Amino acid sequence: MKISELLSVVDKGWVRKPAGFRVRFQTRENERWATDTMPGEGQTPLDSDVVAWRSAWKLWQAVKSGTGEFFNITVVDERGDPYRCYATGRLEFYNPRPEVEGAPPVCEQPAGRAGGGDEVFADAQPGSEEADAEGAGRQ
Repeated sequence: MKISELLSVVDKGWVRKPAGFRVRFQTRENERWATDTMPGEGQTPLDSDVVAWRSAWKLWQAVKSGTGEFFNITVVDERGDPYRCYATGRLEFYNPRPEVEGAPPVCEQPAGRAGGGDEVFADAQPGSEEADAEGAGRQ
């Protein structure tokens, strides 16, 4: 096998690193649902998934305070494929509305469910209440 053949086989099965990220959301435009991204198509995508997820979260917080109608907020890579959240490792959607025309399928646990969703995730980081409780049981 030649090196070029080996590299082509490896490239097909290798984990691809995204070249950038966008926050994708849906909103109403002239009585129709429109899908848009930030930064927009044709603009340089964000270089960090963390920045993209934080931007998505901030947009969701603005929506919760009554600023605009934005639904199905998520992060996508430069090809438009949903990207897993750095904190949970899951595909997440803020302010999900699966009934919206053209909405992406919400396959996994949504981040901010419309209807409450006060699920608490374990935070065993040093200094967290869970870590403190675990440490107290060992003494």
